[in-house]
Amino acid sequence: MTEHNPVSFDQEAFRAWLAAPSDPSAEGSPSNIDANPVLATAYLRSEGEAGWLAVQAYDAIRHAAQVWTFAPGVSDLRLWPTAAAEGGNDGVTGEIDVDGVKLSIGQLDDGELVTDEQTVLPGYEAAELALTAVAGQVNGAVTAFQKSLGDLIALPGRYAGLSAATVAEALDHLGALYDDWPNNSLDGRQVQVVEQITSMWRAATEPVAGAEVVEAELVDDADGSVAAYQAAAAAADHDFNNPAHPAHW
Repeated sequence: MTEHNPVSFDQEAFRAWLAAPSDPSAEGSPSNIDANPVLATAYLRSEGEAGWLAVQAYDAIRHAAQVWTFAPGVSDLRLWPTAAAEGGNDGVTGEIDVDGVKLSIGQLDDGELVTDEQTVLPGYEAAELALTAVAGQVNGAVTAFQKSLGDLIALPGRYAGLSAATVAEALDHLGALYDDWPNNSLDGRQVQVVEQITSMWRAATEPVAGAEVVEAELVDDADGSVAAYQAAAAAADHDFNNPAHPAHW
């Protein structure tokens, strides 16, 4: 998918689809353009029906292979024409499913859907302009929504698209359960994940080489420094295992 957009409308695939038979299994089947009146009929700018055109055109191509595609986690685009105060449909609005969230795509008016200034256009040309505009509107809305959740990180399968903030929150919760030993209900794999992250945290924060020398020297001190050192180390270890602290991971 080009540039990994949430949705993609392929104009070349759309033009090839127009000429293809509407029912490949039926001999003599009319082409898609002839089978869809909204595409075969001229579009009149003066009638202000670009919203209706966008809805009808999308319904015609939504299941056409390669014409309109969705990225993982994005699906179920629904469009509705918007009513003009003076009558008619002056634009389009809709919603799309993003990881289970029904997200509004906002609204496009006639001039944003069909940008060609000509008063008359073939229906399929006006539809191509309108569908291009809708795809751009959807991509803008979904991208803004995803950015609001935080930076996305690469995760496999059903976890693709989770934000870093969401993953951190989940790991904090997992750590809190782990700290509730022996009452926690973590399975072996969950414990393994916690211990792996714990090991990573320690590796990133443990003292540099030579710290043991300092500790060895303190052993010979008679002023209580060893006890102070051990108390500080115990406090630091408690801090690490306390999910209330940001440095838990």
